[in-house]
Amino acid sequence: MKKFAPDMFVLAALGILFVLVREFSSVPLDHVSCLETDLPHELGGWVGRDVFFCHNEMCLRELETETPDMSCPYCGQPLVKGWSLAEKRQLPPDTWLARRKYRNAEGAEVTVTLVLSGMEQVSLHRPQMCLAGQGFDMVGEKTVRFGGNGRESLDIRLLEIHRRSQMPYGSRMEWSGYYAYWFTDGRHVTPYHLVRMFYAASDRIFAGKAPRWAYVAISGSIGDKGRIPEETVGEIALLLHRYLLRAGAGCEDGR
Repeated sequence: MKKFAPDMFVLAALGILFVLVREFSSVPLDHVSCLETDLPHELGGWVGRDVFFCHNEMCLRELETETPDMSCPYCGQPLVKGWSLAEKRQLPPDTWLARRKYRNAEGAEVTVTLVLSGMEQVSLHRPQMCLAGQGFDMVGEKTVRFGGNGRESLDIRLLEIHRRSQMPYGSRMEWSGYYAYWFTDGRHVTPYHLVRMFYAASDRIFAGKAPRWAYVAISGSIGDKGRIPEETVGEIALLLHRYLLRAGAGCEDGR
């Protein structure tokens, strides 16, 4: 008899769960989050600043300084905190998003993004889909464990990405970076989108609730100030994860 690979069992289980989820689609969203809904101003030696986006399609600039009247200094259109125009268009209206850029004393910089899901599953998805659509090539991908093998450990999916951009007058620019991410609802933590979907579907069917899930991402340039991605991500991720879980002290007991 032909043996099924473990992935086949996961996919089969998900298929059954999602058929059942359709029968439980009226389960209300749990608005009592087990997670913090904003990002800290500091993470260890990293200091954060808010990010603002211009949604004028002819401008689309990204700024780190809030103007007095919250208007873009280049085109005069309103600035939006945290959200890019593409995110505002693509994500459901009940999605929550927070974003900050962090710098350390050496001048190294990372961008941290927190997305909290709404009722629709499309609030959260595999970032590989969006990154490819933004012109990034996937150079490498792996799961890295930070914090040892104890209860405090955190598994993160780490992508190496590359992009070539056409500049004015025919010149080209190349950029290499990393994109690290994981998912959590305050009780479960996973770097895998399929596992997150399994937990979310199980809660809807067996517990009759739809907890908010968070998608947490850390991104930056490879070689920034001589750092390797694992060094920077490891320094920030555990601090960030502990911060996000502060709001859910009773979540392990079923909220």
